[in-house]
Amino acid sequence: MEEFNTSLHAHTDDPAVIAHATVTVLRAVADAQYETGNLAQARAFYNQAVAADPSHIPTRAKRALLATGSMGRRLRTAAARLRGDFAAA
Repeated sequence: MEEFNTSLHAHTDDPAVIAHATVTVLRAVADAQYETGNLAQARAFYNQAVAADPSHIPTRAKRALLATGSMGRRLRTAAARLRGDFAAA
């Protein structure tokens, strides 16, 4: 994240752009950690993303599902399948 932050600040000084880009990257890293099974790291990055943007409901939902353990993982998988089914229709 340090390299990202350095690059970001080298390209803009707009606080809104910096905040949006940072939260987007934190969520993407959390999702990647989740997908590879690094649940502790995913939780840490979701926590950082929620702290940076508490209003983003999908991130809060992913963090909550992760906190519920295996049931949350099953619900998240089912939701992803449903989204895929609707996207194909």
